[in-house]
Amino acid sequence: MGCGASSVPPPLEDAPPAKAEPSAVADEAPTIAEAHSTPPAAAPEPTGAAAAPAAAPAPAEDPRADWDDSEDDDAPAADIPPAPLPTGWSGVRNAHGKLCIDSTYGELRLICTRCSFLVLRFAGYAWCDDVDYFHVRNYTPDPRMPARFEEDAKKLATKLRPDEAAAALACSCSWQTIRDEAKPLGRTCLAAPHGGTGQGETLAWDLM
Repeated sequence: MGCGASSVPPPLEDAPPAKAEPSAVADEAPTIAEAHSTPPAAAPEPTGAAAAPAAAPAPAEDPRADWDDSEDDDAPAADIPPAPLPTGWSGVRNAHGKLCIDSTYGELRLICTRCSFLVLRFAGYAWCDDVDYFHVRNYTPDPRMPARFEEDAKKLATKLRPDEAAAALACSCSWQTIRDEAKPLGRTCLAAPHGGTGQGETLAWDLM
């Protein structure tokens, strides 16, 4: 080369990348397969009083557990007398032909000319002292509803007491207890002292 010519250095070649050295941490990390195949560490078992919860107390024995309903079916029924049912034959005539109510029997049908109800007769019973107008008004059977006769008559009879020497009579507005002798009927026949009425002071019972 001639004098004065500049010397151009040859181009530099790219150096190969430095190979990274595996780190000690990476070598120690488990692979995915190892992570799934390794069982988790067992939890430490509790010791002492906390080893197991206290056992729950046994439930109290139910005294009804051995109840046998069949025993009730075999029990004798209570000795409750059936409610008396009245008869519609409530009047008689005495030896003089006078219409009466009697304690011994009835052979004529009577009707109340005030309330238009049949006069009913309970032989062998007397009215209790606490019977009143509202009781006979509410429970004397209505002739327009014959299907309810027995049901209403039993309700009416709840104010009766047994008395072999008496007869209890009632319509829906008046009531009487007859004992010793026949009681003549008529517009002047007072309801008291052997009964009562919710309309006036006299009975209005006559032949049906």
